Amino acid sequence: TPLSGNGGGRYAATFDGTPLTVAGDYDLDIFYDGQPIAGSPYAVRCHPGRANATTSSPRGGGVPTVARAGVAAEPSRRFVVQVRDALANDHAAGGERLRVRLRGSSHAVGI
Repeated sequence: TPLSGNGGGRYAATFDGTPLTVAGDYDLDIFYDGQPIAGSPYAVRCHPGRANATTSSPRGGGVPTVARAGVAAEPSRRFVVQVRDALANDHAAGGERLRVRLRGSSHAVGI
């Protein structure tokens, strides 16, 4: 992509084509007059976007479809939620505010 000058030897760059959609590590090559500038390529990390409910989902096979009254949660009833951004990139660290709700009975405790 050709750069537009901002004056004082500074240039603004934009990416042509498809924007980055996959979080991960990339190399950014910058050339002047067909030659790489000092330090090029540069390491660029693209982080996932904001969490998105429509692409996030439980995983681990522990989401219960049948439970027994009076029985404490078993390890097989434990599950994790994989939080993803709108482009389905996994969030690798916690910190998202999730809420779990068991509907259908006012007698549910421990949720």
